[in-house]
Amino acid sequence: MKKILFVTTRLIYPINDGRKVVLYNYCKGLVKQHNCEVRLFSLIDEDEKNIGQPDFISKVYYGNLPSKFEKIKNLVFQSIILNSWPLQVSLYYSKRAKRKLDKVIEEYKPDIVICDMARTAEYLKDLDEAKYNKILDMDDLLSKRYDRQLNSGTLSKDAVGAYSKRLPEFINNLIDNKYVMKFIIKKEGSLLSKYEISIAKYYRSIIFVSKIEAENFNKVISENKSLDITIGVDYDYFSKKVYKTKKKKHIVFLGNMYVAHNKDAVRTFLNNTFPKIINKIPNVKFRIVGRCPDQFRKELLNYNNVEITGEVEDIRPYVQECSVAVAPLTYGSGIKTKILETMAMGVPVITNDIGAEGIYAINNRDIFISNDSKEFSDKIIELLNDENLIIKVSNRAQELIRNNYRWNTIIDKFSDII
Repeated sequence: MKKILFVTTRLIYPINDGRKVVLYNYCKGLVKQHNCEVRLFSLIDEDEKNIGQPDFISKVYYGNLPSKFEKIKNLVFQSIILNSWPLQVSLYYSKRAKRKLDKVIEEYKPDIVICDMARTAEYLKDLDEAKYNKILDMDDLLSKRYDRQLNSGTLSKDAVGAYSKRLPEFINNLIDNKYVMKFIIKKEGSLLSKYEISIAKYYRSIIFVSKIEAENFNKVISENKSLDITIGVDYDYFSKKVYKTKKKKHIVFLGNMYVAHNKDAVRTFLNNTFPKIINKIPNVKFRIVGRCPDQFRKELLNYNNVEITGEVEDIRPYVQECSVAVAPLTYGSGIKTKILETMAMGVPVITNDIGAEGIYAINNRDIFISNDSKEFSDKIIELLNDENLIIKVSNRAQELIRNNYRWNTIIDKFSDII
């Protein structure tokens, strides 16, 4: 039995965001399908440490996040003066946590160590490659995500992503200014672009969820160490019909509204596309399913014909009873979990090139892809008025997920690197 230590910046449970879905199923698959023992070393806040773990995780070690002083020191020297670490690496790197991790590795002696995204890669940079199989689970190219975000022109305070709450208070106060925000996003994108390439040489294998990104990154680093282990879906769970009555004029968006790119996608849809649909179908409803902060909820209530469910225990009935799902993402990278899950639930998805990226679906057959707001709205209107088309596309989408995106098939690909 091989022993695996996974270094993360979050616990993998409860499964309430896309990245946790991936980590949960990776770890579960390594245990159940590859007969490995998996332990976690998680860099998290104190209030998260008592959250339970799934039974397939044999042990969880906790690493302390850097103190306020250490964060500022990292940011000033590593990110600003030396231009070596992205901001998120500076915000998660703690010398005390590094010492504890080294001790855990010395005592546990794992065969394989895996880093969750580039922000943890510095912790295992100097680990002896001859003794340990070091894997960097990059997920996707964050540098590309930041470049797209910068070019989208939609820079809200939460644009820096999930690690924004780790920023020192005086920086958080500054990023209310859009020019400061633009500078930070541009700086982070530039630092990440260099860091992703430089850190790759310290790892035996690099994992991406998108085959396209894995192939492109191999060209950039002139090595063949990147591979794709994509996102899967619990098809049996999501495809099971649990709704009572189909709402024939309901459009749904599935996503966590605490995440910047989901907020911006919803705003874009409500401002540019939804008015065209209301003009043709006055009784249409737009339903948003997912966690939603109070401030954004108040903003959404200014629009007509909008429903907000907030966080729900089971997303399936709320999504399945709708006729059409939309994902007009203005930036992002990698494969989107919510799109695969929605397709598995049998709801036709209309998205754009960013939303469809990395998904091997055929436009106008398994999914609808458009980057033009008028064409986007026209396709929604067509679907809402054609029940037979909805059924045809739904069946094809489910077939695609059933044949290509089941977790057990995807987890098999770990055999190439373990």
